[in-house]
Amino acid sequence: MWEPLPLSGTIPRSTGRRTSINACGVLYLHPPNPEIMYFTLPDLPGICQDPFSPSFNPHYEAIASESKTWIDSLGILSGEKQRYFSASAFEFLAAHTYPRADREGYRTCCDYLNTTFILDDYSDDEGGKGARQMADSFMNALRDPTWDDGTPFARMARESVHPQFTYSPNRTDMRVGWFRFRERLAPASATARQRFIDTFDHYLDATVREAENREQGTILGFNDYLELRRGNSGAYPAYALIECILSIDLQPEVFDHPSLWNLTKIAGDMLFTANVSPKFY
Repeated sequence: MWEPLPLSGTIPRSTGRRTSINACGVLYLHPPNPEIMYFTLPDLPGICQDPFSPSFNPHYEAIASESKTWIDSLGILSGEKQRYFSASAFEFLAAHTYPRADREGYRTCCDYLNTTFILDDYSDDEGGKGARQMADSFMNALRDPTWDDGTPFARMARESVHPQFTYSPNRTDMRVGWFRFRERLAPASATARQRFIDTFDHYLDATVREAENREQGTILGFNDYLELRRGNSGAYPAYALIECILSIDLQPEVFDHPSLWNLTKIAGDMLFTANVSPKFY
């Protein structure tokens, strides 16, 4: 029988005792024979405090409520999950993460963060098949704004990352949104836009794998879990969005350079570590 244990302080374990992490990120120690195992969690807020100073998007007050209202209109969440989402502050996070985005770009970033929360939260209650159907509905509509299977996920893909609040009264067809998104991001390169789509696809694939692992009771080793967490943290499409909203054109030979890719992974590791660390202190 496995024993779930906290990831802080000192933990008794056995000589030669194996450790593994399940799909939900819980560390398990395998019996028997007590010993001491130490876990050191980095002080990420302290690391980032100096020399970095926080910035904040000036459009937060005007835009934040619009994105949350849009998500609520989709009707995907209910009950406790809806109350949790309503109390969340993803728009506040977007204001810190994308401080230089203009008004429409900041709305795009809010929609992105809110969208990933909805997709991730919905998949938590699904097995592999349900999570795959969710992912396919979203990605098919993201790639082709005329595609629709009638699910709220397809609608979310068509309407998200688009500035709906700028539509004129005679342009209410949400299917034009993705094309307006492409227009609005010009002169952002086709490379940056495609990278956003590709990294979002990668994020959803990792989310589906997590649901499959959970359904099948698969317990990952540390390295496998780390790779999965890098994918389903949503960090990589968040980076691609920076390129889009700031019109940065990183060609593949730059983006795929080993040094830059290592920095990308390190930043992603810091992101998801900071996300879970407070639970263990």
